[in-house]
Amino acid sequence: MVTQFMMELQGLKTVDSEYPLRILHFNTCIRGDWSGRPVIEQNTYYRMQWGTPLRREGWKSHSDEETVVRC
Repeated sequence: MVTQFMMELQGLKTVDSEYPLRILHFNTCIRGDWSGRPVIEQNTYYRMQWGTPLRREGWKSHSDEETVVRC
């Protein structure tokens, strides 16, 4: 089972020798990080600097708790 994944949105190259800028960074840790709780973290890059990371901790659900809405 995958417990962590990351997504990044990249901008266009401005100079041939540069790597494209990362505009959005989105990171999830399902089994938890150093806090021991599941966490989602995101951050944006604007005007050549990273913003303050937004971090949301999750809570484990009980095995008998319905977490997905069924159609």
